[in-house]
Amino acid sequence: MEKSETSRRIILREGNYVTWSTAIEEALRHIGCWKFVDGTDNTVTDEKMEKSYCLIMRHLDESIVAFVGNKISAEEKGDGRALWKMLKEKYVGSGVQAQGVALDRFLELKFKNLNQWIEDLQTSTRRMSLTGTDVNNALVSRLAIRTLPHKYESLVRILTYGNQYPTIEDII
Repeated sequence: MEKSETSRRIILREGNYVTWSTAIEEALRHIGCWKFVDGTDNTVTDEKMEKSYCLIMRHLDESIVAFVGNKISAEEKGDGRALWKMLKEKYVGSGVQAQGVALDRFLELKFKNLNQWIEDLQTSTRRMSLTGTDVNNALVSRLAIRTLPHKYESLVRILTYGNQYPTIEDII
């Protein structure tokens, strides 16, 4: 039996912005609004503004809805791009400070188990991407690989064969 739309929705709560934003980005692409929301399409239409705003609002926890209600201006209400920027600023931030925090979280990457390590690696690299942190992919993969415990030495040798470090995408 197929799950209902409601049971499949990812709801933004404190602590899951990176995962949530990835899922909502795809949902916005599906309805043809992502390029408007991310600012690459400057064609502003009431339909795009409202469709994107409604989709985002339907995927927010009650506490986040309350935050939006208190923070959003009358001019921004109904504007998906403005709502997206507000939420991104709240959960990721912008500028050098946000980039520093994202890089620090990546550098704090610890190995617990392989599945958790991969999930943490995906989250921290996505967070760096969201803040616009421009780091060399080979350097990031090299630093990530160094956090693997000794028992994964053969995997590390395979990944770094010929002194060629893979990209983060290759590792994940």
